[in-house]
Amino acid sequence: MCWGLSTLLREQANLFPVLIGAIGTFGPFVAATLITGWRSGSSGVQALLAKGLRWRLGWRGHGVVLGLPPVILLLALVLHRAIGGTVPAFFVVNHWVLLPLSFAINLALGGALGEEFGWRGFLLPLLQSRLSALLASMVIGVIWAFWYLPLFLIPGQLQQHLPFGLYVLNTIALSILFTWTYNSTGGSVFSAILLHTSVDYWSGVIPVLPHAAGSVQPFAIAVLLIWVVALSLVGQVDARSVTKGYH
Repeated sequence: MCWGLSTLLREQANLFPVLIGAIGTFGPFVAATLITGWRSGSSGVQALLAKGLRWRLGWRGHGVVLGLPPVILLLALVLHRAIGGTVPAFFVVNHWVLLPLSFAINLALGGALGEEFGWRGFLLPLLQSRLSALLASMVIGVIWAFWYLPLFLIPGQLQQHLPFGLYVLNTIALSILFTWTYNSTGGSVFSAILLHTSVDYWSGVIPVLPHAAGSVQPFAIAVLLIWVVALSLVGQVDARSVTKGYH
């Protein structure tokens, strides 16, 4: 509803449509807190929010969360170029000094904060109490993709340039990576927020998405690479399943 309303108002010369659209990204957060509050009261909500303060990332975790998304996207461009594709120029040296600040702004204001308390903080422990971590990841990946479906139907959104089937495959593979991160950190939603921010941020910097690359091929290669990484972690995803913390 918020995304549709922001689109209807997008021609207004003010920030109101942008703010309405941003509020829409907090749907999973709102749903998670309301359901948790209904089931467990304020103590349950506090426990859910406390997951966002857990910092349990070792060196390997930091490498995956911060380094894996840009490495995959850059490798996708390299492979795209190797098989005859063209790569748009994007290395603007003067702007790279601003990357830490830009990343911090994305972390504070991006959609990851509104989504991850719902997807990983609430839904993942719930599903892992009933399903294997791998199957729970795949279920969330499908739900996650279809939650974004309205943006594929709204003119002017970058999702309109993405094949929806490929996008679903992308979110399922990413969901496995997110589960590995969450479980490896003992249920840290902050680690998932950090990974989500990294994925979103670098997708906007490195021209792999079809509207930036002028071709769907780099995105398809990136999805394939994400699946390779996800499948390599399948055993660890289930071995480190975290179900505690659901209320």
